[in-house]
Amino acid sequence: MKFWQLVSVCREKPNILKKTLEDPQWNEYLELYNLFGDLVENQVRKKLDQIVPEELVIDVLKKHHENMYISEGCLRLRPLGSQDMKITLIEVFYKYGGENLEEVMERGSVKLCD
Repeated sequence: MKFWQLVSVCREKPNILKKTLEDPQWNEYLELYNLFGDLVENQVRKKLDQIVPEELVIDVLKKHHENMYISEGCLRLRPLGSQDMKITLIEVFYKYGGENLEEVMERGSVKLCD
């Protein structure tokens, strides 16, 4: 997952990311997080697109306590009906990747297949 995607996934709950990044092992990413506005404004792609360690992504997602839902080839933030299958954010990350996880958090849903 790219750094900007992780920040985006946490946009509704920024304290989850900030608290996780305060762990000394993630100092490098805390510095980037504190500069995030400037990095976006100046489009510093090298830093924004930096791939973060899987361990950091999982540490953050464990604290979200949210689920997504799958039905009819779509991954959604909210269920549509009783046929929807509940899936954790960690499962989404492993099965569908950080890009799809971020897309659902931003747009509410993503089509997984044609």
